[in-house]
Amino acid sequence: KAIATFLETVDAGPALRAFARNLPYEFELGGQKISLLEEDLLVQIRPREGYQFATMRDIFVALDTSLNEELLREGYARELVNKIQYSRKDQGFDIMDRIQVKYYADSEIEAAIAEYSGFIKSETLADEILLSKDSDLPLIDINGREVGLLVLKSGA
Repeated sequence: KAIATFLETVDAGPALRAFARNLPYEFELGGQKISLLEEDLLVQIRPREGYQFATMRDIFVALDTSLNEELLREGYARELVNKIQYSRKDQGFDIMDRIQVKYYADSEIEAAIAEYSGFIKSETLADEILLSKDSDLPLIDINGREVGLLVLKSGA
């Protein structure tokens, strides 16, 4: 019971590194030297909200999956690029056709477009991305948000 209590409080890294080299994990507890083999222990990762974990022997990777405002805006911009490219293809535009984009969106999508307009333009060959007052533009879904979007050939 004392060993289990001790192991609950220490970093598992040294034990995992020892086991990866087929060595025992050794430590001192109450003045006594303890030596544990890999088969003596069951190492588990306790899930933590907002993280995804993966392991391979003594290597642990934790990925923070929480989304902040910056990541959300980037996601909106990338999804908008995808929708614009799909619209280009659907309308039969040539790969090098320059376009003009008109949109109508809420303030969060507007902020994403403002921040990532250079990226959106370069990825889609858009000469302009214009906020439209026309709320009757064809609607698309950008990560759960309705956005009016119209893609036209430049000069058309």
